[in-house]
Amino acid sequence: MEDTTLSEGKTAMEKTVQAKHIAGKGNYLFNASNQETGWARFATLSYFNEPGNGLLVKDVCLVEAEVTIHGIASAL
Repeated sequence: MEDTTLSEGKTAMEKTVQAKHIAGKGNYLFNASNQETGWARFATLSYFNEPGNGLLVKDVCLVEAEVTIHGIASAL
């Protein structure tokens, strides 16, 4: 059997122009059978590329990520 890890993840992208950010938070179970590693879509590509949104400025995007491991369980 495989180990399962329960974790909480937080991700944010800084809006350089407006000094704000967009953020997301979620809880995840990770193991060898579950290949999902986060959000299917945090921000659409068109929103990300829109100059007025301030996420991508001069080919630079600031991303912050935080992961907290709440526990690891091994099968008996």
